[in-house]
Amino acid sequence: MSTGAGASVSDDPGRAAAAKSVCIGPSSRDGRAGAASPAAVRNGPIAEAYRRLKSAVESSGMFVAQASFPLEDARGVAMAGGGPAAILINARDAVKSRMFTLFHEYAHVLLGGGSLCHPDPESLDASPKGSGAKIEGWCDDFAASILMPRTEFLEALQSARGAGELGNVDLSLSRRFRMSRRAVRARAASEAASTARPHADRTQGGRARPSL
Repeated sequence: MSTGAGASVSDDPGRAAAAKSVCIGPSSRDGRAGAASPAAVRNGPIAEAYRRLKSAVESSGMFVAQASFPLEDARGVAMAGGGPAAILINARDAVKSRMFTLFHEYAHVLLGGGSLCHPDPESLDASPKGSGAKIEGWCDDFAASILMPRTEFLEALQSARGAGELGNVDLSLSRRFRMSRRAVRARAASEAASTARPHADRTQGGRARPSL
């Protein structure tokens, strides 16, 4: 695939995710989930879901590999610019975390740069400043938008709240989308921030990557 930048941090990550959803199945044109889309692989063994998503990204022309190295060193690596785009994912990570990392690193490739992404060591409240943090936040939002599409996520959120699940809302959504509860909370916070103020304002500062 071309390694030229296909997106910018000035773009809305949700819209960018929708535009690039062709990489995970033909769901973007007719509204139906493709064979390898997150919606289609949400049931069944999670390892198989990950394998199908990985294969779908590879079919777009990107090289994706796994290697085992200390998790504290990195969750994933993206390489782009001047050659074929490639993603390296830490095989020691949990499978649901690898799914998120797959699309987080894919987002880095779309932005036209490489990355070495570390796990969040503490909490979602850490807010490092600078362009690097802004990029990481954008890539998180892109991955979340792929794996937890906005319309479906908001409908599920409203349904869970309407059912009176209260403190179990994030657990319910975690099970539905096969993401961690922390990732679900980060997705909900991102949607709340998006509603509260324009995206351009929301991305003025960075935030720590959710621990998946």
